[in-house]
Amino acid sequence: MKLDTLKQFQDLNGHVKSECDSIVDQLLNDSDTYEDAIKALDLFESPYGLDKALYEGIFEQMKKQATRP
Repeated sequence: MKLDTLKQFQDLNGHVKSECDSIVDQLLNDSDTYEDAIKALDLFESPYGLDKALYEGIFEQMKKQATRP
């Protein structure tokens, strides 16, 4: 395997994560509750599992807020 291919894949992963984080932030800002944000995910479908990544991003934010001192 060429290192160029690996670098390209790593760049893609970084870009996808950045975009998913941005969408999660937008969903949370546009929603009154976490439940509203999760319900909004019904509109997001992806054959590549990006909808699952968005759900996981929202869930991570929920956990962070729940464990704040």
